[in-house]
Amino acid sequence: MADEKDEKGKPTGSPLPPKRKKWKPWHIVLDVVAGIVIFCSCAAIVNVTYLNVSFNEPFFVNGMSMYPTLNKDGKRLENGSYRPLTWDDRSNLVGDIVDFGYAKTGDKGSWRDSLARYDVVVSFYPDDYDGEGLVLPGREAKIKRLIGLPGETLTFETVARTPNADGTGGMESVAGAEAVYVETYSEDYNPAWGKTTILHEDGTEEVLKPLYSEKDYPAINGRKYPNAALPSNLQKKTWVLGEDEYFLMGDNRGGFLYSRDSRDRGPVKENMIIGKAYLITGQRKIVSSSDGLQAKFQLGSLLMPWDYKHLDIH
Repeated sequence: MADEKDEKGKPTGSPLPPKRKKWKPWHIVLDVVAGIVIFCSCAAIVNVTYLNVSFNEPFFVNGMSMYPTLNKDGKRLENGSYRPLTWDDRSNLVGDIVDFGYAKTGDKGSWRDSLARYDVVVSFYPDDYDGEGLVLPGREAKIKRLIGLPGETLTFETVARTPNADGTGGMESVAGAEAVYVETYSEDYNPAWGKTTILHEDGTEEVLKPLYSEKDYPAINGRKYPNAALPSNLQKKTWVLGEDEYFLMGDNRGGFLYSRDSRDRGPVKENMIIGKAYLITGQRKIVSSSDGLQAKFQLGSLLMPWDYKHLDIH
């Protein structure tokens, strides 16, 4: 017995078996919660590590010139509450984080050698530089889509349509010309993206396929997308690109105020393109401080790697 003692007063016999811990329901709840917290923490660490190793700094997109590719899922603070962003928003308080360029590992390190049509790139424009080739104070890089390649001749034309009852055809005006009846609308161009024609160096001509149509820019309070709102001098214009020039355009092309790009700021040189956008990894919130506008991280909007939106697939 455990309570018997020897001649020196020490206990003898077999020890009593240890008491078994009784699990209670709240113990199980605590264990599950702790497991979830540990898993989420590890996932976030792996996520951030992956971004830091594979890419450079994130790029904050504050505006709608690339809607609906960027900021379609963002929010804007208005009258004390958040509402979804639309193509009509000039700027916003929440936007997409896009990791771009200067990749540190893998094939992304040679992104300049793989620039292709429809890539989303981060770039400055010629008027962002001073006479010595330095970026002027206060000028920021812009994010646009690469449309024209070196050596090509690019013509952009606005398109306006008034569909008939079934929507397959109707009245159509290209480049501000008098509207004519079209039995079936061409899918090679539309009012939202205009008509972009490429004349290649070998003399062949190509009308670029649009990535979006009017349905991607829904009406706001009954106000339709302003598909032909560009100034008259940009309703039809042609640019001949040099051997080191690229033509950039925003995805939100419907009006002069929505995307200022190569149509009015001119083609860009290759060295003005500072990065290629690869991913949408989440959103950050813009806050104002003594240091200016800052993009603050929002844990709830961070996407896991398997949910990233890839911008280099088109």
